[in-house]
Amino acid sequence: MDTLRDRLVGAVLTLLLAFATASGSFAAPAVAHAPSRDPRTPATGTTAAPADQRNGRHGVRQQPVTLAKTGTDTTTGSTTQTAQGDTVRWVVSATNPDGAPVSTTVTDAIQGGPGSTPQTQSYVPGSLQVPPGFTKQWSTDGGTTFSGTDQGAATNVLQATNPTLSSPATGQVVQIPPPFTPINTATGGDGFTPIRYTATINGVPTPEIWNIYHHGFSNTASVVCTDLLTNGPCPTPSGAPATWPQALNSSAADTTTGDIGSTRTPTYVQIGSRLYYAAISRVTQALIGVGCIDLQAQTSCGLTPLQTGTGLVIGGVVQAPNQLIYAVSGTGEILCYDPVGNSSCGTFDIGLPPNEGQVAFSGDYAGIMRVINGKIYVTDNQLAPLPTVMSCFDPSTNAACTGWATPKTVVTPTGTEAARADNVFEMYDTAGTVTGVCTAVGGVELAVTPPVGTVVCFDFAGNPVAAPPGLQTLLSTNVAPGESNFQVPLTITAPNGHLETEFPFWIYLSISPTSNSSEFCYDWNTQAPCAQYGTNGVVNGPPNVNGGDTRPYGFAYDGQCKYSLGDTGYLFSIDPITGASPCLKTKAQGSLNPSAYYCDGATGHVRSYGTVSLLGLDPTTVDFTQSSVTVLASDGTTIGTFPFNPTTETADISSVPTSDSPIQVIANLTLVNGSSFTPGNHPQMQVTFVGDAPQICFETTVSTDCSVTAVSNQASAVTNGQPPVTSNTVTLQVTPGAECAPKLEILKEVCTSTSAADCGPGGPGPWAKTTTLAPGGTAYWRITATNTGLVNITGITLDDTVTPSCVTAAGTFDLAAGASHQIFCNLPGVTQSTTNTVTASFPGPGGTPVRTGPSEASAVVPSLAINKEVCTSANAADCGTGGPGPWAKTTTVAPNGTAYWRITVTNTGTVNVTGITLNDTVTPSCVTAAGTFDLAAGASQQVFCNLPGVTQSTTNTVTASFPGPGGTPITTPPSEASVDVPSLAINKEVCTSTNAADCGAGGAGPWAKTTTVAPNGTAYWRITVTNNGPVNITGITLADSVTPSCVTAAGTFDLAAGASTQVFCNLPGVTQSTTNTVTASFPGPGGTPITTPPSEASVDVPSLAINKEVCTSTNAADCGTGGAGPWAKTTTVAPNGTAYWRITVTNNGPVNITGITLADSVTPSCVTAAGTFDLAAGASTQVFCNLPGVTQSTT
Repeated sequence: MDTLRDRLVGAVLTLLLAFATASGSFAAPAVAHAPSRDPRTPATGTTAAPADQRNGRHGVRQQPVTLAKTGTDTTTGSTTQTAQGDTVRWVVSATNPDGAPVSTTVTDAIQGGPGSTPQTQSYVPGSLQVPPGFTKQWSTDGGTTFSGTDQGAATNVLQATNPTLSSPATGQVVQIPPPFTPINTATGGDGFTPIRYTATINGVPTPEIWNIYHHGFSNTASVVCTDLLTNGPCPTPSGAPATWPQALNSSAADTTTGDIGSTRTPTYVQIGSRLYYAAISRVTQALIGVGCIDLQAQTSCGLTPLQTGTGLVIGGVVQAPNQLIYAVSGTGEILCYDPVGNSSCGTFDIGLPPNEGQVAFSGDYAGIMRVINGKIYVTDNQLAPLPTVMSCFDPSTNAACTGWATPKTVVTPTGTEAARADNVFEMYDTAGTVTGVCTAVGGVELAVTPPVGTVVCFDFAGNPVAAPPGLQTLLSTNVAPGESNFQVPLTITAPNGHLETEFPFWIYLSISPTSNSSEFCYDWNTQAPCAQYGTNGVVNGPPNVNGGDTRPYGFAYDGQCKYSLGDTGYLFSIDPITGASPCLKTKAQGSLNPSAYYCDGATGHVRSYGTVSLLGLDPTTVDFTQSSVTVLASDGTTIGTFPFNPTTETADISSVPTSDSPIQVIANLTLVNGSSFTPGNHPQMQVTFVGDAPQICFETTVSTDCSVTAVSNQASAVTNGQPPVTSNTVTLQVTPGAECAPKLEILKEVCTSTSAADCGPGGPGPWAKTTTLAPGGTAYWRITATNTGLVNITGITLDDTVTPSCVTAAGTFDLAAGASHQIFCNLPGVTQSTTNTVTASFPGPGGTPVRTGPSEASAVVPSLAINKEVCTSANAADCGTGGPGPWAKTTTVAPNGTAYWRITVTNTGTVNVTGITLNDTVTPSCVTAAGTFDLAAGASQQVFCNLPGVTQSTTNTVTASFPGPGGTPITTPPSEASVDVPSLAINKEVCTSTNAADCGAGGAGPWAKTTTVAPNGTAYWRITVTNNGPVNITGITLADSVTPSCVTAAGTFDLAAGASTQVFCNLPGVTQSTTNTVTASFPGPGGTPITTPPSEASVDVPSLAINKEVCTSTNAADCGTGGAGPWAKTTTVAPNGTAYWRITVTNNGPVNITGITLADSVTPSCVTAAGTFDLAAGASTQVFCNLPGVTQSTT
């Protein structure tokens, strides 16, 4: 470290232009790195100590590794047979019976591989798999030389080497790091606080300590990484050596020239693998911001500017609970950085004065930042005579904390040099509760008030409070003249459970030797110096590190040991309880993934985890009671912690479920001393599981050379340089491949000609895979068998279940390589589409039958279905084209109604049918409506047509026809539908008997269509109703307007088809001739009434009219027979005169009347004159007579 004056002399006063931020990385050229010490990459020839040194109890044993070999065809799973071109997986299982790790090299020559004659197999590139701990090598020259890179199909020897094969072999051996010994991590200048990080190096979690040079402008190579497993420089992430120190760069990768500096008392923020630090541009000297290093990738992740201006310096950085990062500018302003957005998030003034580094432009901010209870506390050292102050920033308000509006004075210089407050820490009560914030006073010289070593404390409201007396006494120890530095303290929960803070302190005497390099330990729970730590809580030096000149700046803690780093650049370990150095604790860490030890694709290899044992470590140097094993799951969670058994010196982890895999196994070891760690002895931790022997696997492809009949493989192993031992030899017999096996192809075809002569043996066909036959036709087959292979085939037979005659026709035959044979046969009476399949068989190797794939041909029989239906709806709109019907096979229509037909034609076959026509003799309009049409396979078509004027029940039949093979028509079976027309007959008759008993219900009559009755007589009627149709009729009623009693007598009645009924009724009081008409009605389709034609019967009533007149003429000649009269109803005659009468008789009825006589009592001569006479219907006659001697008026 330099004094302020030294830094001012060396300050660069010329400002350069500001530059833009960019992302970059370190470079890392390779340098020597001790691989024999690195547990991640054990080098060839590096072995564990002899057995007597490994466990201190038994002599050296040299039992060789034993090997077991298997081979499996990956396609069939067979371990005895494979086939040409197949892949064989070879597996060698290795067992270590030695009882201790051994160096083992397993060599597997690919028998019959490249270079062999004949070459029976070849290596499958990328197929070599080895268990953890083994390295793979490939040779193309028979094992003379090997390469660590897969050599592909040219490989003829494989090798797998494990320098520390565990015993049992189901385990992993890792090196136990020695207790960390002091190492100079020089950065070309000051070191600062150690930064812990666990990197993944070559797949292994690796604890590291990083160190960044802590001044702004002085150094170029600024970053050092130390590998705690090896006490040496960190390798690259891949495990290759790396050069340290490296430079801090904003963009350009360069290990010797950096363009970024840091600050005097930096603090750091780690987010994942990223480390953020306060950064200043060494190029412009006028730009400050936040720099970033990716600790895993070992590259820079850039510099983000937060402020520009002349002479700027920066302090910090810290991360607040809001996840933002804060720094402090030499101007006194708080700077905000958003790590997610990689951008500035503000500048805030809380009243801090300009820092001494800003005023003097030293490149360093003098002071420090710390987050306590969510607030950020900042110290600000000013140039003398100005005081050093402390303030508080509240990230939730971006302003000074409550009570801290004015910075608090910590210490004031009374001389010419600045005072110091380079630390801020929490003050705790005995319960571990934070009660305030403190800083320990330092100074470039002792001329400060309060004195160097004073602990200045404030409560959170900014009020001064007294420091714990024990802490004040402790930190006053060792104070002496010189530049006193109380640097960054570390608070931990110590192994004893106490809350402790450790303070680094040292005094710089410029060119004189450093004095009083000290570490103070304070126990907050006891409010006293740590009881077992050094002398009264103070460790000086320690003297075994650089002669005690350590100048500590800060600490890191890994749960076992503290690590201290300081101004001299020495990194060393300290026991957190005693303060002794080195810390005699070490940690061995290994990963165990049991499933990775197997590559045969099978399951069930792993049964349980085993034990953790220590090899090459003198058990008397281990405190087993303070040592344990922690097992972590793959996500880093703790599965369990397991104690060591001091008797067996092992830890049993068998209770860890094997479902947790992989696991990390960490042995936390407390040593009595480090005597087991010598240049010739490297103690190891062995972690095992219980399972089958580990496997080395690779695959080969079997040659397709027909001369190859078997493939074999054997492995050998060399153990600790002893003569090799061999595995069993495994041989798989090779089944000839496709090119070497008999090949028979069979082809079945059908004749497409309609001429049988074309389809017989040798016929020209044509022949195809399918043809069309008329129903009942014959399918003619041609079967061609061809030997397409390279060998003759004998004993060939056919299998044809559809046409067995083909089998008979073929018999048993042979075929030379490349020859063919044809068989002709037929299948008569094919009524439906038929696919005929044939296979051929012949005896294969060993007599096992070999069957060809099937070949088929098809005969398609067209199949057309027709269905005729009639509409049952009474609504004609339902029965037209596309009408919903309903449609059925029969219906009833009214007489003279219309029958509506629907004809559905369906192609039920597998081929299209063309040229379809209908045949319908009853309804030719259906034929016309259909026309000629085609149907695709599976398709249907409907034809709608009708038959008007149906007067009687009718059955309508339809067929469909189409041209078959050769044009011969094929006609479907008929389909029919029927309409029934109801037929009701009625007959009315009248009884001709004068005997009423003959005329009643069921009377014998006689009955006729007409009769005569006396006037006012009774007419007796018989009405006969007959159902002449094929359907029953219901709801029949009569209509009879002349004799309504007939309607009443009939009522409503039903008649079955062919049945009759009679109704008897009469009409009394007939006074005139009467014709009586009757009809019958019933509900027709749709409810419309249907009425029969009328039927009638008649009764005649005789009607005779007589008219008597008297002659009014006085001339007797006018009054004689035929006289002209006149004639009247009255006249006057002289007394005793003669009255001349004319009597006219007229038959007014419809029937002739006979036997007519007159009755005339006044003039009997009139009776005599008339006699007896007849009158035809409508005829008249006159009778003339007289009464002489009329003496009085006479009627």
